[in-house]
Amino acid sequence: MKLRSAYRLLGYASGTLVGLVVLLSVLLWVFQDRIIARFVTEANRYLTSEVHVEKIDISIWSKFPRIALDFENVLIKGSLPDAPEPLANVRHLYFTFSPFSLLRGHYEVEQVWLEGGQVSVRVDRQGQPNYNIFKTDTTATPAAEPVRFNIKRIQLKTVLVEYLLEGSQQHHRLLAEETTARLNLHGNQLTVGVDGGLLVHQIGVGKDIYFRDKPMQVQSEIQMDLDSGLYRVMPSRLLIDGASFTVAGLIETHGGVSLDLHTEGERATLQTLTSLLPTSMTEKLRVYRSEGEVYFDGRVKGHVTDTQAPLLDFRFGCRNASFYHPDLKQRATGVYLTGSFTNGARQHLATSELRLSDVKGNLDGKPFTADFLLRNFEDPYVEMRLDATLDLAALTAFYPVDEIRQAGGTLDANVDFAGRLRDLKSGKRSKLRAEGELQFDQVHFRMRDKPLQFQGWSGLLVVSGHDLAVQECVGRIGRSDFALDGIFKNALAFLLYNDVSLHADASFRSTLLDLDELLSASGQAAADPKSGAEEEYRFKVEPRFSCALDCHIERLVFRRFDARRIDGDLQLRDQVGRINRVAMQIAGGQISSSVVMDARQPEAIEVQARGRFEQLHADSLFYVFENFGQDFLQDHHLKGRITSTVNAFLVLNSRLDIDTERLVADADVTIQDGELINFKPMQSLSAFLDDRQLAHLRFSKLENHLRIDHKTVYIPEMMIRNNAMSLSIEGTHTFDQVMDYRIGIPLHDLKRPDRDAIYGMVEDDGLHSNLFLTLKGTSDNFKVGYDTRKVKQKIKEGLKQEAKEFRDLFGGKQQARQAEPKDTTKAADEGEFFDF
Repeated sequence: MKLRSAYRLLGYASGTLVGLVVLLSVLLWVFQDRIIARFVTEANRYLTSEVHVEKIDISIWSKFPRIALDFENVLIKGSLPDAPEPLANVRHLYFTFSPFSLLRGHYEVEQVWLEGGQVSVRVDRQGQPNYNIFKTDTTATPAAEPVRFNIKRIQLKTVLVEYLLEGSQQHHRLLAEETTARLNLHGNQLTVGVDGGLLVHQIGVGKDIYFRDKPMQVQSEIQMDLDSGLYRVMPSRLLIDGASFTVAGLIETHGGVSLDLHTEGERATLQTLTSLLPTSMTEKLRVYRSEGEVYFDGRVKGHVTDTQAPLLDFRFGCRNASFYHPDLKQRATGVYLTGSFTNGARQHLATSELRLSDVKGNLDGKPFTADFLLRNFEDPYVEMRLDATLDLAALTAFYPVDEIRQAGGTLDANVDFAGRLRDLKSGKRSKLRAEGELQFDQVHFRMRDKPLQFQGWSGLLVVSGHDLAVQECVGRIGRSDFALDGIFKNALAFLLYNDVSLHADASFRSTLLDLDELLSASGQAAADPKSGAEEEYRFKVEPRFSCALDCHIERLVFRRFDARRIDGDLQLRDQVGRINRVAMQIAGGQISSSVVMDARQPEAIEVQARGRFEQLHADSLFYVFENFGQDFLQDHHLKGRITSTVNAFLVLNSRLDIDTERLVADADVTIQDGELINFKPMQSLSAFLDDRQLAHLRFSKLENHLRIDHKTVYIPEMMIRNNAMSLSIEGTHTFDQVMDYRIGIPLHDLKRPDRDAIYGMVEDDGLHSNLFLTLKGTSDNFKVGYDTRKVKQKIKEGLKQEAKEFRDLFGGKQQARQAEPKDTTKAADEGEFFDF
């Protein structure tokens, strides 16, 4: 019986509910146009901004059990006509009211819903906001209003909120995923409670970004005095990355914005702390995680204007904490730290201070301790102490450096520094304290995008004031090795500033220096330059670097250049290098020289050189200097030993290629025990001389002065002699292989007996006759002809010589006759007859 009554009661209730729903639906259908019209009319009475709505509808189900007036695709322009974006652009804007409002005919809106879209709040540089869209007075009384707004709740769902304050360069963006704002108004006291989830894309102040893409849960309550503009922030909780922060205090807006807020972290982590700092300072730290106790608290107090910031005073630290990268295995353990930050009495960069005290911990079982102070961010004063033994493999595994790969070895650091960084730059040594040592042992690493292996680096660096002393520093770079001792002046400032010079006064030793490998753009040794497969060199002298180096290199390799036992002094200043008294063994002989290199223009490096070549093998010399950029006379054509004094001026590009257009050189050359083998122009004389001699021309000694200018080699006349034959040669030879040679061949060396019949005009010098020839054309197309000009010149010179001999002969006889007292008249007559 009771069960039947219960079913009957349930049936009545269901029927009543269905009836009410049907009644509401009918009423909405009947009165919807009237309701919408009243809402639009009432809204227009209050709004001053242009509003566009695509569609307006009434629904009983959207926000059941309340009736919802649904405005679809709403665009509100805002009160700034020149603003680039609207105040609001949302897909759905709901106003909800009680179903009983339909019966009374007066609609009281208590809840507002925004779903999807964006709200952009902007305040321009003149302090004018874009949200002044409501009128301040109306003609209707509250009792007569058909639509009354009594907002007690605002619900945001998937709404992007953007706040831009142009005057103070603030730009904040957050996504309200599911956020509720509760409003309670009593007189002039408005209480706002906010609960829900936010995704903070950024809190931007100037160029600094805070809270980059951080999810946040908010539970807050703010009490507002609308008359005085005083906001009281009740203890509110923010949850960020699992850490909890409490915020409480006062915000005063009357006569400007004034803050007095206190915050404290609970269950804070490293990520929590880095979230509170600008992204530019903590970009690489944000991926790290922490375990153990991390704490944080701070205070913000003072006025906020375009030119004034509030006082910031924060304390933070950790106790027995561990820090690690989630993708790496290495950890820093047992870390203790006490830190503080303040922007000081004037709330300015100049009065800001960051302090890290009593830092200690372990990395891979090796301890470290440190202290750090940075004061005055505009003109930094730094105090730093570091005492650590570091395994570089563990250090780079814990904190990877983008430019370094596969590091290893140990580093012992004991460094103490105090002073203004600007004094490093200015050279005021008395105001600085910098001392300490860095001992490194068997350090090895690779550079990113460089296959070169840096290995076996060991030595001691001693910090003393501005300078760095390098003691017994040895190591290898690829195939090359080095040993370095000396002083590097202004080393610390050079590392910190881009306009400070570094000077090295040191000795440099190497058993092998492979310049192909070191100068190559990719770090690989270059192939043969003619193969087309070589790597690109890029030689450049750092303009801020100067040095005085005493060098000894057992072997230096560059392309085909392979020198041994190089000794010399290198002076470098302002990109001009001077190598004094350099000596080396190369091509089986010895070179001593002095060189001045001006590298101020990287693509026009000027080199002036003066050198002495002693007993160099000719074929080796041509080989190591790559046949001096030509392929006509090559290393396999020559043998012998060359001794020469050379003065040269040449211009190189960054690839260290010679600009042959600007090459100028003078050389006094002596070739001993020389051989000219299978040289094509000489073989072209086979019609006149023995083929076998021309194919392999030997000579005991050859001396001449050669000049190179405008891509042309000038060769004065010289004699080539051996037991079988002799010939003279002079002329020019261009770098484009254009030849103009004049050759003289004694007729007794010719292989044909009928000399005049076959060879035409020949010159008889009284002792023997010569055939004069010309060799003109290019290396691929040249001709041999008779040198008539040379014959005429020789005949003229011969006549002059004969005249001189007659004068000498006559002059001798005349003197003899003048000595005799007799027959003076006859002597005078003979002198007139033989008067040449």
